[in-house]
Amino acid sequence: MEIHNPKDIKSIEVFPGIKGKILHCSKKIMLLWVVIPKHSAVPRHRHSNEQMGVCIKGKSDFVGDDCIKEVSEGMTYSIKSNEWHEVRNTSSEDAVFLDIFSPPRKDYLEKLNKN
Repeated sequence: MEIHNPKDIKSIEVFPGIKGKILHCSKKIMLLWVVIPKHSAVPRHRHSNEQMGVCIKGKSDFVGDDCIKEVSEGMTYSIKSNEWHEVRNTSSEDAVFLDIFSPPRKDYLEKLNKN
């Protein structure tokens, strides 16, 4: 069993201006704490990893190829492998999300190892 305090975990820049903390990572899944500053956005992108998560704080628009859906505190989301998406923080506070990736994001692990 592993127990971590997020306050003790080093942040990485997952996108310019967007910070994340890898809370746990195994061979099959990654748990990532993400903070999107007010009025900021995660740019349009895609990845081969499946992604699911929950909004912990704030609200944001999740933008796909054919839709825009508002996600607010307590709501969950699921993003398919290779699905184009972006996230725009529409609130006047930082938006906080808990993301789960399967398999783990190798690019995030590489950023962590560079620090």
